[in-house]
Amino acid sequence: MVNFADYLLMRTGGPPVYAVRVGIPDIGQSHAHLDIKERQVEKFLDHMEEALHDCRFDFKDEHVMPLMDFFRYQATLILVYRRRRDELIRRSSLF
Repeated sequence: MVNFADYLLMRTGGPPVYAVRVGIPDIGQSHAHLDIKERQVEKFLDHMEEALHDCRFDFKDEHVMPLMDFFRYQATLILVYRRRRDELIRRSSLF
């Protein structure tokens, strides 16, 4: 959970603690080994929204929406990366 917190802190303009410790993040590559489908992405987004509302900080709706947009964007990048990689693998096996 520390990695995730440091990642979010960095991605939302805070200090680059995550990048110093782990390196510059590549969201697609770091999740490439997982078989993530749209169903899992939707479940992740549901959990993140619930966590933001249940968190000890009193997030107002105007703060939750930009965070959810960020999570949705990141999840979309993972899906696009995986689809593109799978497409390239299929194409290379044709030769």
